[in-house]
Parts: sequence; structure tokens; C-alpha cells
Amino acid sequence: MFCSKCGRQVSEDESFCSSCGAPLKNNNAPAGQAQPVYTPQAPYQQGYMAYQPQVPALIHQLRGKIQTEAIVWIVIASIQVIIALVNIGIGSSINSSYYSDGEGTANIVLGLMVLIVAVANFIFAAKDFSFAKRIMSNPVGIIQKYQPVGGIVGMLIWNFLMGGLVGIIGSIFCFVTRNFVIVNQAGFQVLETQYIAEHGSQPIQGKL
Repeated sequence: MFCSKCGRQVSEDESFCSSCGAPLKNNNAPAGQAQPVYTPQAPYQQGYMAYQPQVPALIHQLRGKIQTEAIVWIVIASIQVIIALVNIGIGSSINSSYYSDGEGTANIVLGLMVLIVAVANFIFAAKDFSFAKRIMSNPVGIIQKYQPVGGIVGMLIWNFLMGGLVGIIGSIFCFVTRNFVIVNQAGFQVLETQYIAEHGSQPIQGKL
């Protein structure tokens, strides 16, 4: 027999569902009486039942990848800050020379540009940590966040121009995380549909 609430198969001797705890009203039905079979009320429920064992693992794996990605961005941003300060220091030193005619200005401008990129990467890492925390209780918007590829490509180019090879590493981690989401898109979609069915369509707090 099946639980009428969650659809989990249970023993006829059980009084309560071992999965959701719902009382099993049909366990005392007279002998010979046909037991009602659980029939999903909507297509998403069939998909959810198929993916139910995988979904929690998918979310935990994704959270780990996002947190790793955020740490990588923090390391990259820290290196970029060092690069920026070195360039600003060199430029200031050159311009302070008696014989200088502003030759160090280019180094200062480059340093400031790299510093701006570093700050943006720190902010991106903070948003990653926030998103990783949020999906544990609200899995809505995962596919929406990772399906577009333009933002990752733009970040790769921007970081490469401002930070060289070190800027590419973070973008590679972004592509790895995105690939994980795309490969497991069906599972994340089922989880999102289930969440919306249970909690309704709720606005997502913060930018994805």
C-alpha cells in the first residue's frame, strides 16, 4: 500500500508512514477489501517521486561547488588587490621622482582598474555564499541563475584583461558549477516545482 500524503510505499502493518508520519487510515480495512492505490494528482509528483532520493544530494553537491567557487573568487580578488597596490605604488614612486613627467600615471590607472575588479569579485563571492545558503531552504531559481552563459563569459574576459591568468581560474570554476546544474537540470526542475506546489510562488530575496 501507499501513503495517501507523500506516496511512499509502506507496509500494511504500519499505522503511520515512516517517511512523512501521516496516519495510515486504510491499515485496518476489512480483509478482502481492495486497498486504494496512491495516484499522483499532478505530473510533477511522478517526477518528484522518481527524483526524491537524489534531490537532497544534488542540493548539497551544488552548495559545495558554489562555496568552493566563492572561496576561489576571494583568493583571486586578494591577488588582484596585491597587483593593484603594487601598480599604484610603482606609479606613485615614478611620479614622485624629480625627473618624472607623469610616466607613472599609467601604472596608477591600471592599479585602480584592477582594484575595482577585485572589489567586484569580493561582492560576487559574498553573493555566492548567500545563494549557497538560500538554496538549502528555497531551491527556486537555480536553473534561472546558471542557464545563461553570457555573464560567465563576460566575467572571464573582464578578469583576464584586469588580472591576467589568475582571473580566468574563477571563471573556470563558474563553468564547472554551471555544467553540474545543466547536467542535473531535470532534478533541480522537479525540486523547484515541488517547492512551489507546497509553498506557492514566493519572491526570491536578493539578486541571483
